[in-house]
Amino acid sequence: MKKIILSLLSILFISQFSYAQNNIFKMNNDADMMVLDGDYYAAIEKYKTILEINPSYVNSIKGLAEAYFYLGEHDEAYNQIKTALTFDKNNIELMSLQAHILLALGNISEAEKIVNYINSKDPNNVNAYFGFAEIALLTGKYSQAAGNYLNILSIAPANKKALLSLILILGYQGKHQEAEKYLSDALRLYADDYFTLYIAARHYLESGDLIHAEKRVKESLNIKPDYFDSALLYVKLLLLNKKYDEIYPLMQPFYKEKNNSIVPYSLGIASEKNKDYNNAIKYYAEAFKIDPDDEISRYSLENVIRQHRDFTDPIRRRYAEYHFERGKGLDDRNYTSKALESYRRGLLIDPYSVIGRIQYANIYLKNGFRAKYLSELRTLPSKEKQKQNISDHIEIYESMTENNVSSQWKIDQFLIDKNYHTFDIYYIESLDMLHPAGEEIITSILSNIFHHSEIIKINKNSKIAGYAEAFSTSRNAENRSDYFIILKINEAKRIFSITASIYSTYTGTLIKEYKINTTGNNRIWENLNRLSGQIINDSGKEGKIIKINFDRGIINLGKLDGIKENDSFFIVKKDKITPDRSKIGNTYSLSEIIGEFHVTRIDENISEGLIKSRDIFNLVNYGDFVFPITQSIHLEDKNEEITNEYGLFNIILDIKKR
Repeated sequence: MKKIILSLLSILFISQFSYAQNNIFKMNNDADMMVLDGDYYAAIEKYKTILEINPSYVNSIKGLAEAYFYLGEHDEAYNQIKTALTFDKNNIELMSLQAHILLALGNISEAEKIVNYINSKDPNNVNAYFGFAEIALLTGKYSQAAGNYLNILSIAPANKKALLSLILILGYQGKHQEAEKYLSDALRLYADDYFTLYIAARHYLESGDLIHAEKRVKESLNIKPDYFDSALLYVKLLLLNKKYDEIYPLMQPFYKEKNNSIVPYSLGIASEKNKDYNNAIKYYAEAFKIDPDDEISRYSLENVIRQHRDFTDPIRRRYAEYHFERGKGLDDRNYTSKALESYRRGLLIDPYSVIGRIQYANIYLKNGFRAKYLSELRTLPSKEKQKQNISDHIEIYESMTENNVSSQWKIDQFLIDKNYHTFDIYYIESLDMLHPAGEEIITSILSNIFHHSEIIKINKNSKIAGYAEAFSTSRNAENRSDYFIILKINEAKRIFSITASIYSTYTGTLIKEYKINTTGNNRIWENLNRLSGQIINDSGKEGKIIKINFDRGIINLGKLDGIKENDSFFIVKKDKITPDRSKIGNTYSLSEIIGEFHVTRIDENISEGLIKSRDIFNLVNYGDFVFPITQSIHLEDKNEEITNEYGLFNIILDIKKR
């Protein structure tokens, strides 16, 4: 009897265990489907429920890692996959996911070790080829990446991730006809898949076929109306077709959620294009209220205010305050250059701000530039300058600067013209932007930043299809610029990338290419200021003689330009100068040097010096150029930094393997 009872209990335990395992298996399958459908929060909840029952259930730990990965929580995804590997350290699938996550974290070397190991164990393992392809993508080796996806398709011809990735890469390379073959296969195999239809719409939009792009994006939304990427692609298409009114009903279902800043931003740009500036301001403000880190929405609002509101409108003060507060915080932490950048942006929005102007001036005073401080105080409205504390400061610093170079030569040193180089800025529209038409905003902000430079002047900025259009437009312009810049911009959720290529307008020769990636808060602002700073630093330091008195003269370079006493310059006749075709700056023949200028006294924006002519007759005249003797005629072509390519990589990384 005892044996019978024990047997019955054993059978009952086994059946309950079997039921529990089957139930876990079913729950895990349900969670896996949630991940495939993009319902990551529900999937995470279900995986965690399973792990409460069985903490060592590897498939659920792996599922958690995938769900966190697609949410963009790569650190947490990495923690989960490391946990999974403690239970099954030789699992190739887990190792493949680990490499996938490491690449998203930017750890290429560790990911490559894992992928090589997988490939050595199983030369036909598609996960290894996926890893090789993603490494190639991240390092900008697109043809190599395409080759790896072709290897996958030779093993698994219907592999959706490989097909769609190959379509994206070929499209990015401009090989649209070649991409069509693989697109046909994808549409034949996955005709009812919303994501495949989204990739098809993206392909057609990129290749300029707007009719087929609209057809496919509508099909994608019919299958999955809440798929935001398709809706966002449709917004971009509607903006191109100038169908601004259709953006409102498209975005309304998403607008109700109030959790995605791109939605009110899209409504804001539709309103702005319709010249409904009040609603544009309202929607843009909603966007960065949802996400205070949404820089493009903030800049869009600021641009509308600058262009369509009076200088005395209180709204200017309200939105300039953000930049003044940030500037003060940076100044308190001794980030002087960053503080100046923020104050300049604030003063661009509200140029009559007394507090902003004084705080901006104080930075110069703190750094020893008394004349610049005084110059900023003098720009205050008359009413403010009459106040006791301001008038006292003006009087004090007028007295302190009365013996400087500018006072003795009777020159207002902050009203003189600097030598400058002229630029056109062009941008190529990209599908790798979270914000539709965001490239236009970014280009305008870069242009604004250059506005504060005295040596770079922007003639125009506009959209172009490619290099040929940019070269032709700039070269044939009535007011021809010296150089033109082509911007390629990528914006992901956590990283902002820009490639800026500078060309000579005269020959179309590439002078230099800058690639900058930034992450964290204010990444767009940091990126654009870093880019502008590098371009300014790479511009030749040159000036001209603005006043002569016998053997002494004044040049338009001073302490603010990094000039020091005893610096020496070559003097070249002004009509013998030509824009350089190989660097930013002017060039001249050594035979055209007519003298030297030796700095004896410096002021903040000008310098006094001794003029020595190379000829028995003094040929030096007002307006002749000066070039530092120590400055090489040709700048070295150095790489500012090595960066990885994230635009296309991020899109392909998020394609699910199914």
